[in-house]
Amino acid sequence: MFQNQFYEFSILEYIVQNNQKMEDNYLILDSDCIFTRAANELFAEAGETGFLSFEDDCTTDLVIHGLSRKDMKLMYEDLLKETVNEIPGYHLGEFFLASVKNINIIFSGFLELWPELLRRHTLGLPKFNEEAQTLSFLYYKNDFKASPKKTLLKRFWTNPVFYRNVETSDSEVAIWHLPAEKQFGLADLYQELVNTHNNYGFNLSDQHYISLVQKTLGIPHLSLQMKLKYYIVSYYRAIRKRAKKKLALKAAFYL
Repeated sequence: MFQNQFYEFSILEYIVQNNQKMEDNYLILDSDCIFTRAANELFAEAGETGFLSFEDDCTTDLVIHGLSRKDMKLMYEDLLKETVNEIPGYHLGEFFLASVKNINIIFSGFLELWPELLRRHTLGLPKFNEEAQTLSFLYYKNDFKASPKKTLLKRFWTNPVFYRNVETSDSEVAIWHLPAEKQFGLADLYQELVNTHNNYGFNLSDQHYISLVQKTLGIPHLSLQMKLKYYIVSYYRAIRKRAKKKLALKAAFYL
């Protein structure tokens, strides 16, 4: 589990305490997301509702951070004290867009929910273990619906050693979420934009920028050189991890 879970609610708290303009909109993204188009398209999609979110198309039985969607349904019923007729969706936690008005609603719900999550933790009961599960519940409670659009955000799994879900049409997606690239392409992209190009790459044309990120991150096509890098680095890390584990077990045995 990542150590920065629930930090996002501290950001929402700051917004609630420092901005009274109810129509202002805020976009919060994970640091391993990049833009390929202007962000105003996302705010336009949120429109007058002041809300935009997306759901993971995971199966209802898949356990993510301790809970499946079926587990979440049971928790919703327990928390809301009512029957939930459908299996709820799991909203992608890397993306948050809402107006100050809706942020107040969401954060107020979180303040009410948080003590119950702590109580459940103390008693060893099922609980929401991360931001996405918590936000999914608060969205459901307040009837905030996910957008069905697939061209605005995608979670890319890019390492061919484990799982790669990149498609040719993905070049058209507005925001790329790249969890695996924290250890691969994002550092290379940083070097290109910060150390190679003037003005941190802001002078690049849109087409030049898109070509650069596609080449550096291997989306949609992975070069032979990048594929070799994935395999060499991934297997090296796996072997090193296994060796460290064996050494730790041996040290514990001698103790």
